[in-house]
Amino acid sequence: MTISRLLDKIIKDDNGCWNYQGAISDKGYGDFNVPKPEGGYKRVRAHRYSYEHYKGELKQGEKISPICNNRRCCNPDHWEITTQRERTKKSFDSGNRNKEEYKQTGEDNRNAQLTWADVDKIRLSVKSNAELAIQYGVSEKHISRIRNHTRWNEDDRPQ
Repeated sequence: MTISRLLDKIIKDDNGCWNYQGAISDKGYGDFNVPKPEGGYKRVRAHRYSYEHYKGELKQGEKISPICNNRRCCNPDHWEITTQRERTKKSFDSGNRNKEEYKQTGEDNRNAQLTWADVDKIRLSVKSNAELAIQYGVSEKHISRIRNHTRWNEDDRPQ
């Protein structure tokens, strides 16, 4: 019953892609509601549901990537099991991710928790790595890397 609901939301194209026409996630994948045994629904990725229906359940932690580079495609033959590293490389190679955006370092990195002023204080501090990690809300390993100049390299400091 559920697979027929999915197939009703698919249009096949000349490339063999099964293009999902239902709800699309912010990342461009099809979202599909599957009934839960206890009632209600669970939202799943349409391509993954199709893949597992036709090819078998994926193991814990396994990822699949579209060979056709079409995130809406639900054709199980267009998806392959890959590692996260392979998925990321393929995403960069296909142009879905901007390498320059991910190369940003220091304060320009969108995930930065520290500033260059913090880094300068860390490098001059006589406190232990553990104390500094608590103070700045980062790991001891990160503090160590900052002090050893393997993170927050001076070459990346804005002029």
